[in-house]
Amino acid sequence: MGVEVVCCGETVVDLFARQDHLAFFPDAFVPSPGGAAVNVAVALTRLGVQSALLGKIGGDIFGRFLNDALSRENVDLRGLRISQGKPTSLTFVFRKEPLFLEPLFIRYGTTDMSLQKEEVSWEVLQETRVVHCVSLCLVREPLRSATWEILDFCRERKVFLSFDVNHRPLLWKNPDEAKDLIMRVAEMSDFLKLTREELQFLTGCHNLEEGVVILLQRGVTNCVVTLGQEGAFFANSLGTGFIPAFSVLAVDPTGCGDAFCAGILKEVLSRKVTKGDPISPKEFYGMGVFASACGALTAQKWGSSASFPTLTEVEQFLREKMLIWEKGNLISPQ
Repeated sequence: MGVEVVCCGETVVDLFARQDHLAFFPDAFVPSPGGAAVNVAVALTRLGVQSALLGKIGGDIFGRFLNDALSRENVDLRGLRISQGKPTSLTFVFRKEPLFLEPLFIRYGTTDMSLQKEEVSWEVLQETRVVHCVSLCLVREPLRSATWEILDFCRERKVFLSFDVNHRPLLWKNPDEAKDLIMRVAEMSDFLKLTREELQFLTGCHNLEEGVVILLQRGVTNCVVTLGQEGAFFANSLGTGFIPAFSVLAVDPTGCGDAFCAGILKEVLSRKVTKGDPISPKEFYGMGVFASACGALTAQKWGSSASFPTLTEVEQFLREKMLIWEKGNLISPQ
């Protein structure tokens, strides 16, 4: 079986703080494969989807750690380039109290943003059915130009395009430029995932329904706004609806959004959703429930890639929750 999903974007090592809640500063950091592209690629392989990674790492100890970890996860690394002159990008992840709040991310290095269009593995892209990317691809050159080449490829070859906004304001020099470039990619997307805050940033709307209408008018085919513990709101030209969140004991939210994306893309492949087609509300709801289960299981463990569930675990989780979802109605979160 060839590559089914190619992931482009952040390729970093996350260093998770080992921190007592009373301590001023962590006494150690625990390394883990990280970054949105890496996370989605790993989450997909856990779900039985053959994924590949397009990115760039350093030839240092962190790069070797990342390469080895992804190889063990069976991620296709033919598109992973190694820079001998720059260190692997790192993200330090600090916990906030209480635990359900988003962690603090501090990033060092830009090697993953140095991928040039000449280094893109077109061989891998020619095999894939889906390309998934994030807004970090647009932050700076040369990755920005390489990304436009990849997007042109998706349009010409009719490859399904998934885009997670995953906006990191501190990485951008100009918020207006960020808004313009992110919106340009959103307009091309067959599936767009963003948060309520990102919806407000892109559209200026605080109201969910009004905001997604603007996105759909701009060309977005299928859109999901994730709402944390409130669930998610989906929309396309065929309708809208809410996907309630599963009630679980959340330990760490890191990676939940990436797990959700992987769940949607697994369903895109399983249901044979084609480029440019809006998904029926009933089918979209079912896809969202599966993705929500992926996120809920991820939230119950520490870390990002280490916490992603297998397909068997997701299916078992859904069977246990079947009484909640048995009618399959479009309902609002409580």
